[in-house]
Amino acid sequence: MAHGTPPHISKSQYNVAPPKMENPCEAGATDTRKQASYVFIALVGLTDALGDCLQYIYQINKDNRVDGDVESLQLRLNNWIEDLSGSTRSVVLRGSRLDIPGAASLRLAYLTVRLLVQRMEHEATKHQAASQLSQIENRYLQAKHTAEEILVFTQELQGAQLRGFWQSVSSFSYPATVNFLLRCALEAETSPYGLAQNASFKIARDFITTLQRYQKE
Repeated sequence: MAHGTPPHISKSQYNVAPPKMENPCEAGATDTRKQASYVFIALVGLTDALGDCLQYIYQINKDNRVDGDVESLQLRLNNWIEDLSGSTRSVVLRGSRLDIPGAASLRLAYLTVRLLVQRMEHEATKHQAASQLSQIENRYLQAKHTAEEILVFTQELQGAQLRGFWQSVSSFSYPATVNFLLRCALEAETSPYGLAQNASFKIARDFITTLQRYQKE
């Protein structure tokens, strides 16, 4: 996305079966290896859900869309969560068990996709003629709360997680989140003073401060 070319993640472009536990785990694998494999399998499933979102975003003919499309993307993400079990479910829903290799990366990836879907829902609601202001505001607040959750998650990371496995694409999560928050602040305020006091602007600033501190430490 940063280079101007949409990523192609679509079931029509590959025929490799989703991995199962016996693929990354040989017989007698350690518990750590098994837990890391569960995280890997969950990431593959989340990538499929992200692929559906990207197909919606980059669809050229917008006229063929129906109102239920965005709702189906939220359902797709919720179904992915329902398929999780054990430690990976705790990682995704509660942000616990971050000691598992790749768990922090999975948690950030989930929150980023959730924010993406909520932003899409917000935009779709704004363009629906029958939408009420309360519906639009509710969608906006849901997305804002997820952005704040990404910040809290990031601030609670420990040295072990920061030194652990991170997907390189995760680096796009933070500027995307900060851009969304700044946009919210600019749309809500009309003066520099109001902007500085805006909650979304403060969250965005905390993001940058936190990342700078991690880089320094």
